[in-house]
Amino acid sequence: MLTSVSHITFWHTASSTLDNRLKMSSSESELTNEMEIEGYQFEPEFTEDEIKSQNLASSPVVSVNERGMSLDWCTCENCTILPTFNECLCCNEFDHYVTDYINSHTKCISLHPDFDTVCLNPVILETAYIIYIRYKSQRGRAPDHLNNKQSRFMAYRQFINWVRRGQHLGKKFRVVIPSCVVTKIRGAFPSEDGNYEGFHEASDSDTDSE
Repeated sequence: MLTSVSHITFWHTASSTLDNRLKMSSSESELTNEMEIEGYQFEPEFTEDEIKSQNLASSPVVSVNERGMSLDWCTCENCTILPTFNECLCCNEFDHYVTDYINSHTKCISLHPDFDTVCLNPVILETAYIIYIRYKSQRGRAPDHLNNKQSRFMAYRQFINWVRRGQHLGKKFRVVIPSCVVTKIRGAFPSEDGNYEGFHEASDSDTDSE
């Protein structure tokens, strides 16, 4: 009989202990769930100014023409400020010369003795235009006189061919022409409305029209 009572007491004690452990486990689980649900309640909050600053910091950087404020970058003294950073290039920074066109006697390529003949002479440009349309296999007769847009286009081509001595640039490869050269050519053959195409990077769909 004593043994039976002892067994009852043992199982009662064990059952109570198990219940207490289950209750503790349940309480811990509830506490954990509570903490997970409100896990960010102590995180710092940002002010509107801080949020705006973060948004600005993550925004893409906008390209700015850093040379558009002054002509400090020009050493030939004949450049003008053009719309984009790439176009604000001095002839002394141009790296496509194959002979010494600029020296102690000629500090600007646009002042070279042959520049006007090669790039500005109307007869030379008209002849170059005829060669160009034949090269492009275009049919028809060339105009008797080029308009200013055609003259500018051929003048730019003449300049590149002249300073590179006809060396091929490569398919769809474009060169930024120095500001002083662009300025002088535009002065000789101005746009009627004052608008100019400017420099564009080459793309697969490019043609040779400008």
